[in-house]
Amino acid sequence: MQKLNTQCKICSHSAHATLCVPILERYEAILYKCDHCGFLGFDNPHWLALAYEDPINISDTGLLQRNLALYQLTSVIAYALFKERCKIFDGGGGQGF
Repeated sequence: MQKLNTQCKICSHSAHATLCVPILERYEAILYKCDHCGFLGFDNPHWLALAYEDPINISDTGLLQRNLALYQLTSVIAYALFKERCKIFDGGGGQGF
């Protein structure tokens, strides 16, 4: 069983279990939320090696187009909701697009 509290990877304050999510149709993992900065993250993402074994399906020819379209959509929504107050950190980089 996973613990209910952990330390935030960003600001080192207390983070508490918020949600249990399915990962790779094989694992269940606890998502933690920091009580101080609001960061959401996993305590020990042990499945990363498996997740990145084959990150892109050979038949996926629209990967770059989707990345660019979703980046634009996300930027517009974030600006509309938060204006200049918006701070976004993408710690997951994906394929680097």
